[in-house]
Amino acid sequence: MDWLQPTLTWYLASTAIAFAVAPLILMTFRHVTDRGASLIRPLGLLLLVWPVWLLASVAGELVPVRGLTLWLAVAAAAGVLWLVGLRARILNRDSLMHL
Repeated sequence: MDWLQPTLTWYLASTAIAFAVAPLILMTFRHVTDRGASLIRPLGLLLLVWPVWLLASVAGELVPVRGLTLWLAVAAAAGVLWLVGLRARILNRDSLMHL
């Protein structure tokens, strides 16, 4: 049972990241049949982890790659993207049911 805790942690983290970037994916892929649902986890990971990694590569002392840094990036992205999505009126019950 050593695999259960890391698997659950990975699943919950990727779900939180997918939830954070959902408005951006819905805006970008609104004309696609699945509205980007098949791409939300890989694109979410790329859009949130890559900038943190890049900043850590350039300025490692200022932005260390740690769990706290990644969770702060997820929280900041979620706040900004959900605010933009609500203001643009693309987030409604129908669009969120597809994810």
